[in-house]
Amino acid sequence: VLVGEDENPSFEDGETIYFLADCRHRDIGSVSERVKHVLIEHAQIIEESGFFACNRHYRFLNSLWLPKCSEVRDGGLNNSPSLSRTVLPVATLIGACAFGGCGSLKTVILPAVKEIDFGAFLVCRSLTMISLSAVKLIGHAAFKNCESLTTIALPAASRIGDCAFEGCESLATISL
Repeated sequence: VLVGEDENPSFEDGETIYFLADCRHRDIGSVSERVKHVLIEHAQIIEESGFFACNRHYRFLNSLWLPKCSEVRDGGLNNSPSLSRTVLPVATLIGACAFGGCGSLKTVILPAVKEIDFGAFLVCRSLTMISLSAVKLIGHAAFKNCESLTTIALPAASRIGDCAFEGCESLATISL
């Protein structure tokens, strides 16, 4: 069931998807704990620590789809405890610690991202899949302690920061 005005962004389990035209605190405050999937149609930027104050409302959030978001700034989605899947089809910048501490995060779709800042996915222990076909710059410790990451393809990468994959115990293949 989709709550809102847009089409279903194809989350597999068929649960309720909460639709927000943009990301305003009064809308976020009305999110029920039963909502596990959120589509924010018009958000173009997730500001620094943008979801920090919202974690009490989004603590059961599993999937987040931001079709028009061009960047997630520093700490924008960090420490979202149950977030497991994020789709950002037009995002070009992922800021420092943007997803840091998202321990349940398994899948991130970022086909247009060009830059991933330091610690962007720090301690995302469940991260197994990330799509980064356009990334050029990966910052220091960007994927540090992503223990479940097994393979990553970086065909456009021109610079990879120090310790970018430190502690990625399962990482067997990096394709450049």
